Amino acid sequence: LIILLNVLLFFILLTSYVIIYEKNNHNKIFPGIYIEEIYLGNLTKQEAEKKLSENTEALMNKTLLLEYKDDFKWLIKPNQIFEIDVHNSVEEALNYKKSNLFIKNHINRIVLKKNPVKLDLKLKTSYKKDNLIQDIKEKMYTPPYNAYFKINNDKPIIVNETPGLELDEGLLIKNIYNAILKGHETVHVPVRKIEPDITKTDLELMKITLKSAEYSSIFNKNQKSRTENIRLCAKKLNGYILAPNSVFSFNEVVGERTAETGYKRAPIYVNNEVISGIGGGVCQVSSTLYNIALLCELEIIERSNHSLPVSYVPLGCDATVNYNQIDLKFKNNTGSFLLINAELNDNRLIIKFFSDKIFDKKIKLEPRIIKTIKPPIITKSDLSLDEGKINIK
Repeated sequence: LIILLNVLLFFILLTSYVIIYEKNNHNKIFPGIYIEEIYLGNLTKQEAEKKLSENTEALMNKTLLLEYKDDFKWLIKPNQIFEIDVHNSVEEALNYKKSNLFIKNHINRIVLKKNPVKLDLKLKTSYKKDNLIQDIKEKMYTPPYNAYFKINNDKPIIVNETPGLELDEGLLIKNIYNAILKGHETVHVPVRKIEPDITKTDLELMKITLKSAEYSSIFNKNQKSRTENIRLCAKKLNGYILAPNSVFSFNEVVGERTAETGYKRAPIYVNNEVISGIGGGVCQVSSTLYNIALLCELEIIERSNHSLPVSYVPLGCDATVNYNQIDLKFKNNTGSFLLINAELNDNRLIIKFFSDKIFDKKIKLEPRIIKTIKPPIITKSDLSLDEGKINIK
């Protein structure tokens, strides 16, 4: 019984000691804890922050050489790229292996004393205040290029994709961080590959190998502004691929026709009149595209004619467009991918479709005049004319 009481008393005293000890040291970091090579064991939060700040200040002001191959070099200080997050670094050390149970804390304290641990410094980026990182990003950036179809003698040829490059910011910070810890003076600038959205394999799966159809229209190349508008518009269409069962929207593909996007003033039709407007000539592109869509028997979803006849396509075979108001839409009901090729050759706009088949059905577009509407006679009074006089315009 005496032995049992002694054991119980020892246990009570030991538990009391542990509780009192842990209460008195709860605001200190456990022994055996380092942040990198800096020992913070048995320090309070304030003491640890002071020690960590003093030990890292010189590292953060050390000059390093950043280099990418032999092409680019920068002399930098780490604090231009990131800052040491002293508060959160110490907070992690203070809470490491801490528990609400005094006994468990005491056991962890003993274990850590025999088996020290090394924690990483916590960092926070500071480059938003500095133009250095932006300069590095701009110099490292190479845009990716998608694979595309090139037409050679009416044969679609696939040009391989080209991956791009960009700065790996996360790895750069890690490399600089490791350099200051290990005493290195030179840091390699890391880049990562940017994969293109469209690869050669993607295009091969479309099986676009044949010219399916062609339609062309003639324009007056002496009308420089109108010719330039046709060229810009055709460039937007060229290379566009329409998937099976997809709907083509002229306005979505070509985009808004504005002076900012390069379009010039040229004759356009508005309310039965010919006036000068931005993008004149674009409707010749939409009309030519409409006619090739008819030849391929595509499903026409939306199409509107001009208010006056046009000269570049047969009567009734035109398709006017006006951004956000009037569109040309058709559905690819061929079951195959359609590649649009649009180009200017001298005074001719040529649009071709390529796919895995030839649309060999003979289709001839024959417009018929079903009614001729005479222009209305509008009579207006003009008080400036002499009495009995009539002015005919």
